[in-house]
Amino acid sequence: MSERCQKLFNFIIICVCFSCANVFAQDIASLPALQSLETQEKILSNIFPDKITIEQAVQMAYENNIDLINAFLNKEKADKKLREYYSYAYPQLNLNADYSRNIDKPSFFINGSKVTIGADNEYTVGANLEQIVFSGGRVLTGIDIAKKQNVSALYSAIETKNLVRKTIYEICYRIIVFKKIYEIENLNLEIEEERLALEQERYEGGISSNLDLLRQKVRVSNAKPSVIRTKANYEISYLYLKDTLNLDPDYDVELVWDDEDLAIPKAPTLDKLYSLAMTNRPEITISRLNFEIADKRAKFERGSRWPELKLVADRTYIGQGDGGMFFEQSDQNAWSTTAGLTFSMPIWQGGKISSLISQREIDRDIAFNQYIEMLRRVRILVKESYVKLIEAQLKMQASGDSRIQARENLEGLAEQYKSGLATQIDLTEANSDFNKAQLLYLEAVYEQFNVIANLEYLTGTIILNKD
Repeated sequence: MSERCQKLFNFIIICVCFSCANVFAQDIASLPALQSLETQEKILSNIFPDKITIEQAVQMAYENNIDLINAFLNKEKADKKLREYYSYAYPQLNLNADYSRNIDKPSFFINGSKVTIGADNEYTVGANLEQIVFSGGRVLTGIDIAKKQNVSALYSAIETKNLVRKTIYEICYRIIVFKKIYEIENLNLEIEEERLALEQERYEGGISSNLDLLRQKVRVSNAKPSVIRTKANYEISYLYLKDTLNLDPDYDVELVWDDEDLAIPKAPTLDKLYSLAMTNRPEITISRLNFEIADKRAKFERGSRWPELKLVADRTYIGQGDGGMFFEQSDQNAWSTTAGLTFSMPIWQGGKISSLISQREIDRDIAFNQYIEMLRRVRILVKESYVKLIEAQLKMQASGDSRIQARENLEGLAEQYKSGLATQIDLTEANSDFNKAQLLYLEAVYEQFNVIANLEYLTGTIILNKD
């Protein structure tokens, strides 16, 4: 290898190494600094409070939920995709350059004499310009498709946002209800333990039998598993909340609420719910956009049957020389300029274009059927939730009345038991009836909260009418 070629080779190697080092340095600089666990905990405590309300939990989920973050990243990706499709309508300008070093220049013989052609250095530098003039409407159709995909990505993000809100509300209501159930069952355990102590005194005083004492011990033992199970469900619900908020499972956070958070909203009529769902449900809009996109893609493929016309222009500098590596001596050089039109049109491709068009038309028909099915399915889901809402309201009213009656009965029998006018069995049954009434009431409240959260999700309405 000649000295000049070696220099060229070394120069290329140096450039490549420098470029790689620069990229690597940028990548390293972009990495977040490593932090100690203590530092991370301090940062986390400053970002997330120890106590949060339901609405604060919703806002935190909007900011930190991974699914929602990814949904808006997809929207940002769709923005870039739209910009890409717009670029096809603009002129395409490219700069090109080429260099070669002839180690052994080509030669041939004429009448026994050797003739060498070419130069030690050959290079070209030029610019090429292309502009689509006509393409059967494919450029504009592609832009239209990208626009609809962009809008669809936005509604997908809104759909994810509504789903996150629904999930947060369901988890928070579950936490509230499980805490109340735990308080009821724990209080019941304490009451049963107090009665056990009282029954022990009555047994030692000869007032009650050993059988009564054993019965009360069994009731205490039976009350403990429910307390343990409810507490576990309560803690697991907090894990679901932390997961949705993208928090560490060991991070301590407490949900706080007031009576207004538990106020039962007044639901709109069924017809109003239908109207809200048809207007606001992101999934319906996404389904309609999918049909429109499929229709545009069929139009795009039909444009393939039309010719494509491009305006092209080229300006090139061509040089040859036998001088040094960096062309101190340029013996030959010239400019070349061309401009014109290119025309291309498919004539026969074995039925490929017709097949693609048919496929896209089938995709369009499928998307339309899916859109119609989505309209029907949403109406069914709305009506189902509405029926469940009415059911939950009736159950809550009935269990509420039963709870009041059970409490009055329990309080009356408790006084009679102290006076010896009621038996332990009577008191136990009354207490059991009261606990059942309370749990049924809480179950009805929880069902109603969940149904309302689901209706908000189905209708795309953030808050239902609470007037």
